[in-house]
Amino acid sequence: LHDKMSAGLTFDETSVKVKVGGADVAEDNYTLKKSGTESSDPCTFEIKFKDSYIAGLKTGTQIEVTYSATLNKSAVIGTTGNKNDTWLKYGNSGSVTSETTTYSYSFDLVKTDSDGTLLAGAKFKLYADQDCTNEIKLVADGTNGYRVATTGEKEVQYIETNATSALTIRGLKGTTTYYLKEIEAPKGYNELENAFAFTIAD
Repeated sequence: LHDKMSAGLTFDETSVKVKVGGADVAEDNYTLKKSGTESSDPCTFEIKFKDSYIAGLKTGTQIEVTYSATLNKSAVIGTTGNKNDTWLKYGNSGSVTSETTTYSYSFDLVKTDSDGTLLAGAKFKLYADQDCTNEIKLVADGTNGYRVATTGEKEVQYIETNATSALTIRGLKGTTTYYLKEIEAPKGYNELENAFAFTIAD
């Protein structure tokens, strides 16, 4: 079983589970080879089952392999998505292929006065819940924007608007509602009373 992930996906090597009939398959029945150690087609990882194990299974037995990956800072934003190809080789020439696409989205943020002039100094935080208790941690990405932080990254305390351009916040899920709460308004302006709810479509 081969799997190749695009650059925007980071494979979690500890997430691989192999089951038959809901029970874990003993690890001595297969070999997990990670990138750079695979035996044939270049891939992110491969699982090679022992012939003796496969031969001992009843015809029609289903082997379930699950694993996970996380979108990283190289993830493609928008409709192109991030590809994950899987192919199963068996016997002398048998092969079955499958492809999935994981999508990542972004939105632009500005604050303006009543005339549409961009305002600097408005500070916001992004949340996953209406009560604004589950904050989505962000990092500055160096391109006048922010993206969702990955484990171990030092996140920013807030998003702050500027008077020259929109901010872009990247790395969000589709078909999901988010809540943007202003925590400090520009000088001379009032903070928004309530968090602004918006949904990113699929």
